[in-house]
Amino acid sequence: MAELVDSDVLIGFPAQVTPTIRTRLTGCASATQQAPHRAHHLVGELLLAAGPVPPDDAVPDVVVEQAEGYLVERGLKRADLGQHVDAVAILFDHPLDPARLALDALEAREQLRLGGGVGGHGRDDTPEGLGATSIAVVTPAACVEVEPERWDEALRAAAITDVYYSRGFVGASAALVDADPLLLRLDGEAGTVFFACLLRREPFDVVTPYGYGGPVGAGERPPLAEFPAAYETWCKRRGATTSFAVFHPLLGNAGSPAAAGFRRRSLAGTVAWSLTGPDLLAAMHRHHRRLIRRAQNAGYEVAIEPAPAALDEFAGVYEQSMQRARASPFYFFPQGYWDALVDGVRLVRVDVRAQGRLLASVLGMGSPPWLHYHLGGAADAARGTGASHLALYRLACWGREQGFETLHLGGGVGGREDSLLEFKLRFAPQGRVPVSIGKAVHDLPAYLRLTGGAAVDWDGFFPGYREPY
Repeated sequence: MAELVDSDVLIGFPAQVTPTIRTRLTGCASATQQAPHRAHHLVGELLLAAGPVPPDDAVPDVVVEQAEGYLVERGLKRADLGQHVDAVAILFDHPLDPARLALDALEAREQLRLGGGVGGHGRDDTPEGLGATSIAVVTPAACVEVEPERWDEALRAAAITDVYYSRGFVGASAALVDADPLLLRLDGEAGTVFFACLLRREPFDVVTPYGYGGPVGAGERPPLAEFPAAYETWCKRRGATTSFAVFHPLLGNAGSPAAAGFRRRSLAGTVAWSLTGPDLLAAMHRHHRRLIRRAQNAGYEVAIEPAPAALDEFAGVYEQSMQRARASPFYFFPQGYWDALVDGVRLVRVDVRAQGRLLASVLGMGSPPWLHYHLGGAADAARGTGASHLALYRLACWGREQGFETLHLGGGVGGREDSLLEFKLRFAPQGRVPVSIGKAVHDLPAYLRLTGGAAVDWDGFFPGYREPY
């Protein structure tokens, strides 16, 4: 499989990422070999366009629906998580603006060796007198699928703790796009490469879960360079036409040799809020500080609930936000998604109330060292109150108390440099990290047949046979 890399691909772990993870997970070059910042954002067709961030008190309350990364492609019958970069990235009071990200292709690699045996080093093993030259096709070993009941155990043994690779979260994402959740692995002599993904049907193709992902290595010497060929073999066996990945900005795995089979493209970046500083409030932009203090002075009650038993009330205020933003039907998640999050994902919910009435609520998820902001919502009455700012600030404070080192906020709408990204950066002015997406075509004739085109349009919606919504 040939390596396809755009010129703007960034390689390496972000400077904000904890060193313990850098050393244990070897999905990319060492920290000393990398750029100081990492891009993080998702991919695909985005929903919301944001205007410039108003100064001072005019800054709107923003609750970003951070299932980032997954909305990068839409399914034929339901939207595909892969095609939305910042998942729903909701910026309240701003119009919707569908945007598309370009994707790219992957070349299959088969080793053809001339000469008799599979080892074929030019030696002719043809029986004398036959006058023929045999051609042996050496097929690389394929990735194997981890049994569902051993999924989380395999990741724990490899010290991979990020929620976007967990069976619970990948399984919840699968229900949104009619896909099978899978954990692929490729074992080497002194390490393993894992890839959590969704296999969609009709036609078969692969996307990363609602958020971030991509192959990640664990161990002393994971087979990173061998992964692209092994993954290509698996895709052919499974009949997958294409793959689309939103690489994990904190792992920095877009620059890994394991990602060499994808055409990669970097986006504007996301925000990793370091929780290790002495004063989270003092480090943020003064306008955010003022809105948070306004909410505190208003006497709003803040409740933090780890492992919430239900999300019905949260879903209600979240849907108010979606209605106000005129979001696509995709973002009105079925009850099964909320139930799957409660049952299988390590969540924390932060509510801000005024006299018992819910104004704003956010969901965080993950295990130390990384806490991810997943979804959020605010009532109509919350606008201009700073309630959403207070909710995210208190999520960060809770995370620090629980031993998290980073709160990952995500990026702008569609991975762009926009007011949503600016809003997030005001929590962590030094927190921008890079992110990349990746695209691959495994069966070009099938792809062209499905799209009806003469060539792959890499700058258009990808894959072209799926319907944007």
